[in-house]
Amino acid sequence: MSKVGVFVGGIMMGHLEPDLDAPVTKTMAGMIVLPEAHALVMRKRLTEAAKHRIGKSRATNAVIAPNTAPGISWGTMSSRTK
Repeated sequence: MSKVGVFVGGIMMGHLEPDLDAPVTKTMAGMIVLPEAHALVMRKRLTEAAKHRIGKSRATNAVIAPNTAPGISWGTMSSRTK
């Protein structure tokens, strides 16, 4: 059997179940099985420090991008819509 990642409770709010021998109960919301190399499995396995670093860089890029993109600043957008 190849390596898999099992999400219990969904992709967004659920968790990766490390023990494949864990019992399945009727209160479980759902199980999603993905290959170990899937992007969602790898993202969920990141450390907290790595998640903070990625979030910080994306937030910084979101602030910088509108200011550096040509023709996207608020002044030129409002003049186009008039």
